[in-house]
Amino acid sequence: IEDAELLTRVELPAPAERSVAGFAEVSRRIGDFALALCAVYLAFEGDVVSAARVVVGGVAGGVTSCQNAELALVGCSLNRVEKRQIAALARTDCNAYDDINSTAKFQLSLVEVVVHDALADALGGAGLRQEMVS
Repeated sequence: IEDAELLTRVELPAPAERSVAGFAEVSRRIGDFALALCAVYLAFEGDVVSAARVVVGGVAGGVTSCQNAELALVGCSLNRVEKRQIAALARTDCNAYDDINSTAKFQLSLVEVVVHDALADALGGAGLRQEMVS
């Protein structure tokens, strides 16, 4: 927007009817900025992932869309999502550098932790398993 303009509204499309989201973060203390965080969105057709978004933040000073992880999730059956494998793929999508808080290697290991945990949060939430089994 321009200097003289004011943002007054943001409209987002409604999520898919059969979709879930998950979130995870690691910080030194509750309320601190995250050293690493992940948000996951999964949409389903039947029990198969039809769309996926995996976004990591707090690493390398920005937000990263983890396209390798997303591609691996699409087409995956609900009961066959390999959280550790997806987390490892997400790590390959991220860049990191040593900073005052931690080394790049440590930050990338945190990426795997938060992606794994956000996937677990998404897949374990919202009664999704019950709905898809029945």
